Amino acid sequence: DHPGSVLRQARAMNAVTDFLAAYQEDNQERLQKLTEEKFFKNAISVGDLTMIKLPSPEFAPKDFEIQSFAGQLTVMIPDDATVVRIDLTTPDVADAKDDRKRPVTAAVEAEFIIEDVTIYDRQTQQQRTLKSAFTAPARGALFLSALQSHDLPMLRQISTRDLVESVWSHIDPSLMDGLPLTGIPTGEMNLQNSHVRGEVTELEFQSANGQICSVLMRDENGDLKVEDIQYPDPSAGVASLRTQLMLTVPVIELANAWENQDIQSVRKNSSLDFNRLVWSNLPAVPEHYQALPELLRMPVQRTQSTEQRAKIELAGDGQPAVTVLLLKENSSWVIDEVSIKQPDGTQLELRKTLRQVIAQQFLNDPSGGIKQARFNDSPETDGGVVRAVGTGIGKPAGNLTLQSYGKPKSTQTADAPLEGLDLTEEDPLPKTAPASQQTGTLHFGPSSAVKTKAPTSSSDSAPPMTRPKSATQSEEYDGVVYFTGDTTAKPKPEQETATKPANGRRSTITDPSQHPIEIPVE
Repeated sequence: DHPGSVLRQARAMNAVTDFLAAYQEDNQERLQKLTEEKFFKNAISVGDLTMIKLPSPEFAPKDFEIQSFAGQLTVMIPDDATVVRIDLTTPDVADAKDDRKRPVTAAVEAEFIIEDVTIYDRQTQQQRTLKSAFTAPARGALFLSALQSHDLPMLRQISTRDLVESVWSHIDPSLMDGLPLTGIPTGEMNLQNSHVRGEVTELEFQSANGQICSVLMRDENGDLKVEDIQYPDPSAGVASLRTQLMLTVPVIELANAWENQDIQSVRKNSSLDFNRLVWSNLPAVPEHYQALPELLRMPVQRTQSTEQRAKIELAGDGQPAVTVLLLKENSSWVIDEVSIKQPDGTQLELRKTLRQVIAQQFLNDPSGGIKQARFNDSPETDGGVVRAVGTGIGKPAGNLTLQSYGKPKSTQTADAPLEGLDLTEEDPLPKTAPASQQTGTLHFGPSSAVKTKAPTSSSDSAPPMTRPKSATQSEEYDGVVYFTGDTTAKPKPEQETATKPANGRRSTITDPSQHPIEIPVE
């Protein structure tokens, strides 16, 4: 049961010889038994076997190669011009849908069938498979015909899964007539050349008027599906049908939505910034720019795209050039800006212009649904906070509010005397200085706070607020200001500035006036 056993290789060579004989005779019944089901259906049964010649069954090359694998073999048959590669498998393995379900071979396979045939050209160093040679031209021509007739169901059927999901699934049948497909060749197409690169087959077609295009096809589960079409654009570059359709579909949808005054579809095909700055402030599509839908349906002249950004240039006879900028958001392309060239050479930017219109409407009618933020500099300001027009928020009781601008304001009132720990004798409080004379610094300590007289009608149970009356002295060292306290009054004995409890132990509470603090306020 070794993959390279002589018995296994002999049975494989018998299968190859029988296949070459049936192929030379074009015996379809015999070929169906000797080949894998999909290979026969998609290549042998639909192709003209006389177009591609394979080695004769009597041909005995000087050297050939057999590559053996579990459940599979590959036979290489060389000659002077080509090398024919024949891939073989077993019926059991061919019937399995994937590798996980393939049975484990415990003995030498009793039978082999042909799975694929690939031909290498020694001169051109290119390869092609029988499947691509027989079916690719017909499928490529069918795709081009369906594209010209706008047959959306047929296009979805013969396109790869990626092309269907990225393009055709987003296109409504009503949009097919509006797609800009002017650069793609039309009419009867003739196959000029074909190339096979792994699973990708490239076919070169030419129309009767000399236009050329390349159809890229990929093998999906044994079937060749169209992956993309490439053709020259008006600027002599290479245009991709897949890329062009992905970018132009939202443009066509925007044109239809604008024409039908469908604001929801307009928002759907616009970027987040476009919606935030413009469409969220407009209840309907503007009545201006009635020619915009026609301009957006003009032929595509050039496309430029990166992973997240793209630009489309549109132009038509007698019409101004239009440039559309797109962004990729949530795996979909949406429009971010539309620029229209004016007769004087300037560019009219749609989003910017509509934004200016909205701003002008607001200036004419500030109450039109938008609240303008302003700075409130009244005495009742909430700590210098900028608030929108409306009812202010009251100050929480018991909190100290510090303004973030100007000069500090005293939060004490005559109706509510402050309570504190009385450590010194009561001194009369001077009158409150006007706000214009207050500095931009909060002072705590000797002669620092703004003092107010307590009302005579206040309760006797409320202890008086004390304030030191002496000046302070400061020294600066390494950028730090140190305060030494009273510079005029004589220092009192310790027993006068500190209290001694009844138990004889000295209290650690000292006069806070000896340690002033200065806090600058910006």
